[in-house]
Amino acid sequence: KQWYQRRVRGWRNSQEDAVSCEPEFTEESALFGVYDGHGGPEVALYVAKYLPILLKTQYDFTSGKTEHALREAFLAVDKQIKLEETADELQTLAGTKADDEDEIDEEEKMKECVELNEEAQMPLADILAKYKKQMQDCIEEEFAEKAAKFEGSGKGKKPKPETEEEEKEEEGATAVAD
Repeated sequence: KQWYQRRVRGWRNSQEDAVSCEPEFTEESALFGVYDGHGGPEVALYVAKYLPILLKTQYDFTSGKTEHALREAFLAVDKQIKLEETADELQTLAGTKADDEDEIDEEEKMKECVELNEEAQMPLADILAKYKKQMQDCIEEEFAEKAAKFEGSGKGKKPKPETEEEEKEEEGATAVAD
């Protein structure tokens, strides 16, 4: 028995999907699942972790009614996700769980939620144009930062001294050269 898994990240900054690959789920079956993150990986990761466990506990699964068992397992994991106790694990999976010392900026979280909601309703062409512009802005900013570190023009450009010591060395080298 061989199987293959490949992950490809689309246009988002990070992988938001999760998979479960259990080639020996039972003696007679395998379980392969791809769970779409829809704007965040934590729920997909949660489903990938718990759906197989919940599926195995379904009576219908053990009695061969796989389709009904899958439906019931998805409903069960959906109920679990909505529980208040599950919020901590989802925050941990999302990497947003605050330590006792850390404070999560609620205003920043709300801003991000609003942006994600707006983006979810945008046509794909508009989203691609938005990210293309962001990428171009980053490249231009990085280029400007690098250019600011050099003085002179053309091929004779040389790095600007970053410290007073480097500047004095540069002045001394210029005086010797003159």
